[in-house]
Amino acid sequence: MTNIDSRIKTVGAKVAKIQLESDKKPMAALFEGIANHVKTKEDIQAFLTGYAESLEHGGITTGSVKVMKSRANRIAQVMTATNKKLCEFHAVNTPEDGIKLVAELMARPKAGGITAVFEALAPKLTDQEQSGESDTDTENGEPTEAEKSDIAKLFAGFVNNAHNNGYTNSEIMDYLSTVKL
Repeated sequence: MTNIDSRIKTVGAKVAKIQLESDKKPMAALFEGIANHVKTKEDIQAFLTGYAESLEHGGITTGSVKVMKSRANRIAQVMTATNKKLCEFHAVNTPEDGIKLVAELMARPKAGGITAVFEALAPKLTDQEQSGESDTDTENGEPTEAEKSDIAKLFAGFVNNAHNNGYTNSEIMDYLSTVKL
């Protein structure tokens, strides 16, 4: 690597560090807003409405706003202890427990942004749920040509599922660029 390459690499590293630090600012504002003002499901809805409207007025596309709103919603539900499934999974019994959990997630070195906290709060499948395929399904082998599902529909299902789990089109495309078949 030449001296010029090394300097350019250093500049790139500085940009990445700034970007990573800047990702934490919206999460800190989200945390403060929810912790200090949002207490009920109705409060969450009002908060999310203001959040989404401001993002749209700021020029964010509707699809991205929907994803961003979903992420904020999950975090708010944990911080207010209003989502039974999430709270049971994370052993959150009170809003104080939820606030503490989210604060701990924000403090992780590589997980301070909204997306990272959102992903960390996702309930994980148990080993039993992950191996939900029956023995007969695996014994039948691959489907015949006539039994194959349309690949476009399968991909659309993947994209829809990714959106429902908070991923933006850009994040999906970034992921697809790393896939090796």
